[in-house]
Amino acid sequence: MKSIRIFLFGPSLFAANFSYVQQNEFNHASQNEPAQTGQSVTNQKKPAKAIGDLDKTLNRILKTNGITGMSYAIIDSQGNSFTNGLGLAKLEGKVSATADTIFRIGSNFKNICRFGCFKISR
Repeated sequence: MKSIRIFLFGPSLFAANFSYVQQNEFNHASQNEPAQTGQSVTNQKKPAKAIGDLDKTLNRILKTNGITGMSYAIIDSQGNSFTNGLGLAKLEGKVSATADTIFRIGSNFKNICRFGCFKISR
């Protein structure tokens, strides 16, 4: 059985990207511009440069750590959301991950919760 690596993105990664977004104004996509494959944008607004930089950073992290694929979502204070998938959802057939890909992590989430509770209690 192939080993599965789970990489947890800490608050520092998101804080860095959030501060970047705060410093730069959002570029609003035109109403007629369709979303790219694997991406979903509501209210037709997306921080284009920040999202592009985030995708590059996450792709680098995926390659560096041998992670096959992931999906993520960003929701701003106005309720605009952006979702995207990176990498592969399945190695067999090289199926790309999309914003709608469901990743099954099974019982591993129990350990993540335990670790979080332990850190909070300290």
